[in-house]
Amino acid sequence: MSRAALASCGAAVAIVDAQSAGWPIAYLNPVFERLFGHRYVDVGGRALLSLIFGPDPLVQDRLLEAVRAPHDVCAVHKNGMPLEVEIVLGPVHDTGGRLTHWVLTFADRTELARLREEVAALRSPR
Repeated sequence: MSRAALASCGAAVAIVDAQSAGWPIAYLNPVFERLFGHRYVDVGGRALLSLIFGPDPLVQDRLLEAVRAPHDVCAVHKNGMPLEVEIVLGPVHDTGGRLTHWVLTFADRTELARLREEVAALRSPR
């Protein structure tokens, strides 16, 4: 039932292994697959961080800031196009209290970022 609930969720969701470097992908819902262009059958087990954020060594530290509140980051679609996304991380602990997984929820903010740039351009003196 929980997989069905995640699959029907309207937000892009990824679940990753918190104990391994790069946070290997354990689950992607269909909205994530559409947003980023990656299908779970093709990328399951691969490091999420390098897949959608590129070779940024500090991305994990910046993402951990999103545990307390939504955080805006620039990600990359499979086709190489940049995506402005809002991300929220939620920890998953086992019965002993050990952090095992992260649930990452993404909201596409690309259009909002484009509109903000347009407004800023209109406000700047020529």
